[in-house]
Amino acid sequence: MRVERRLLLRWGALALSCGLLTCAACASEEAGEIFDNTKLISMLKAKIALSVVKKKIENATVRFNSDADQLILIRSAAAEGGMEEKDIVELLNTVIDKANLEKVRVKELVDRFMNICVNGDPPEYDSLMRQILSEGRACVPQLLKHREEENELKRKGVLDALGRLGDKSATVPNQVRLMLSDRHPDVRKQAAKAVALLSAPTTVDELIEILQKRQMDFVDGVALALGELGDPKAVGPLTTLLTLSTEREARWAAATALGQLRTKEKAAVEALLAAVLDQRDATLRAAAARALGAIGEPRTVGYVIRGFQRYGEPEGRAQLIKQLRYFKSFAALEFLVPISNDDSPDVRKAAIETLRVMTGANAENREEWEAILNVIRDRPDWRDLDKSAPVKPAQP
Repeated sequence: MRVERRLLLRWGALALSCGLLTCAACASEEAGEIFDNTKLISMLKAKIALSVVKKKIENATVRFNSDADQLILIRSAAAEGGMEEKDIVELLNTVIDKANLEKVRVKELVDRFMNICVNGDPPEYDSLMRQILSEGRACVPQLLKHREEENELKRKGVLDALGRLGDKSATVPNQVRLMLSDRHPDVRKQAAKAVALLSAPTTVDELIEILQKRQMDFVDGVALALGELGDPKAVGPLTTLLTLSTEREARWAAATALGQLRTKEKAAVEALLAAVLDQRDATLRAAAARALGAIGEPRTVGYVIRGFQRYGEPEGRAQLIKQLRYFKSFAALEFLVPISNDDSPDVRKAAIETLRVMTGANAENREEWEAILNVIRDRPDWRDLDKSAPVKPAQP
């Protein structure tokens, strides 16, 4: 009997311990629960007493919205559930108080994010961005208040967050679209990405109209947005922009967008090939070559080499030959090997980096690359992709 009694006592203590742990876990789970307007309205319609609702509010993480339309919905749900008027008034006051505290908390979070945009490192930025995204659309009104910040890094951060949050209610896409004409090119690039993320079925047509009628001071952001959206109907307007525009940023953006669209249309490809030989803009030459690499146009190799031979600024030449990495061309290898010991450090570095990408080899100097070239020469998987425009190897 004594043994059985001791066993019963031990089982009872164990059961009590398990029960307490279960209760603690339930309490912890409830404390971490997000309690928002939708859940509150469901409880009210289910005729849950005010005392129970208030206890829920105390124990959960509250995310209330006290906009006028939301308060009307809460009042209607409470009345539907049979709650007395005085209790409804008390509940609404509680919701308003909690929502105001929530606005303060969200404002502080967005303010910290704005500071990190300027002063933080990438891990800090990513951490704050994750917090912004976890809060959801509650952050949108506070973010919009910062869209005209003086610092372009803050404006970029606002656009990055708005695009990722994905709030497509009318105000947000409209405000983001206005930032396509921001005074800073990096902000316009970020706006292009955000516009694509927040796009509607009519967005492409609206952007094409803006592009054609020049309804903005800058159109490079519009062009980049069309590239991000990926609709082939933008190829024609972008080709016209690349061909006729006198603005450097606009032409660069048009070339970049055409590459994103992977267009094979003859007029677009010819315009890009011509841009590879543009005599004024090294950045455009590299962008056009990169776009043609994305498209897979075989004549690009010859055009890149001719562009390199025509224009002498080292930085522009280096950027241009980097685009040969997109092509498995023996003619490109023959061209790059002699300039792997070019007098310009930028050109020399670009040639070696490109050779490494193209071949997978890790040589350090011209002699080693020539040995690799002789090995590759007879391999059937290497061929001259630009038979229509044979090229002459560069002189050492």
